[in-house]
Amino acid sequence: MHIVHIASEIAPLAKVGGLGDVVGGLSKAQAESGHKVEVILPAYSFLFNHPIYCDCTFETEKKEKISIFNMMYNHCILSLIHPHSRKNLFSRKKIYGYKDDVERFLYFAKAAFDYLLFRDETIDILHLHDWHTSIISLLVKEKSKDLNVKKSILTLHNPRYQGSCNRRKFALLGVDPKKYLKPSLLQNGKKNNLNLLKGGLIYSDQITTVSPTYAKELQLSSFSFNLHPLMKKYKSKIHGILNGIDTSIWNPKKDPHIFNHYSSKNSAKAIMLAKQKNKLVLQKKLKMKKNSKFLVSSIGRLATQKGPDLIADAIEYTLQKGGQFILLGIAETKIIDQKFKKLQRKYQNNPNVAFLFTFNEKLSRLIYSSSDYIIIPSRYEPCGLTQMIAFRYGTIPIARKTGGLADTVIEKSKNQTGFCFTPYSKNALRKALDRAFQFNGTKRQSLIKKIMNLDYSWDRSMKEYLKIYRRRR
Repeated sequence: MHIVHIASEIAPLAKVGGLGDVVGGLSKAQAESGHKVEVILPAYSFLFNHPIYCDCTFETEKKEKISIFNMMYNHCILSLIHPHSRKNLFSRKKIYGYKDDVERFLYFAKAAFDYLLFRDETIDILHLHDWHTSIISLLVKEKSKDLNVKKSILTLHNPRYQGSCNRRKFALLGVDPKKYLKPSLLQNGKKNNLNLLKGGLIYSDQITTVSPTYAKELQLSSFSFNLHPLMKKYKSKIHGILNGIDTSIWNPKKDPHIFNHYSSKNSAKAIMLAKQKNKLVLQKKLKMKKNSKFLVSSIGRLATQKGPDLIADAIEYTLQKGGQFILLGIAETKIIDQKFKKLQRKYQNNPNVAFLFTFNEKLSRLIYSSSDYIIIPSRYEPCGLTQMIAFRYGTIPIARKTGGLADTVIEKSKNQTGFCFTPYSKNALRKALDRAFQFNGTKRQSLIKKIMNLDYSWDRSMKEYLKIYRRRR
């Protein structure tokens, strides 16, 4: 198949979150299995630090010159959209976070579409990602006579962000906004506003989201950010596919950032011994008390979505129970940051806790390889990669049953992969922690061995995507 992804991120070259992980992991798996795969991205200035070459320069319908820079990455072609007259759109320090983000990605979407028109090639699958590129599915329908795309797919990573714009900005696409200013189409609450993500939901041939449970949750008003009427209307073309992880990168057998290596092929006792040795290294590194107490960790953004109030309570409860806790993450807001800084001051002389307000992937790997448990108390979680990485390193997740966490972290005796709770409450969380802390001996050893053998590779996920690609409209 000839597969073209159009996205705003690809991990690890240009990554903010899970969207980048999916585009990077999925495209790599597809290319390695023999498909012709291309990923079209904005030409972010920081990408020019890599070996690239100018493939072509063309003019849009509005006589704007655009250059396409290419580079090879993980057996895929990366095509970078570089506008001549508006270089400042992507020559910035960050990918997102600017007042003109909607205008920037509207321009990118139209430029990427114009590039496909210029090339005039048959595309088997045009795979779009989130609001940044979802509107291209509408352009494909508008120009179906000029562009041979057999099927367009939209993946929803986080529908909280939808791309709301006014008529003037929407007109940048070269289509009449009046045609789509209807509640049943792209109108977005306000009379003259349009919703770009709606365009993808309506005009894409198939829609995927990043876990089966989240695909169902999106039909509920509490999860869909006001899109549930559309989610219900188009539920027949919405499919949940769990994300994967790159098992060649997340591999405790070869990970260069951990000190004692181990694998699922080792005995349970050998795995636990290696993890204990890593724990001693980590305790020394972070100036924590050296002991064999159970170690709980939290790795990731301290964002409202991730349940920061429950993470804070888990820290206090773990210490009360005689365990140790390591927090690695950056606060999303000043209020959250202040709360955790206050907690840090409270325990500043406690050698059983470490607060690390940073993003440090090398250190995160050592924490994964040392921890007994990892806490993931999300309010909502489309998929989540933390639990999958934890599985690889033999670290047992304690998670709230929502989205992809509900699909992967199971507490039933036969299929157990961790510990979970449903109500978003401190009481429910503490009960789950209690069950985990009391889970010792051969049962715990068997569970660690079991979760390390779980398959959450991109090869598994890719096969599910291929089923959707081949599905009849």
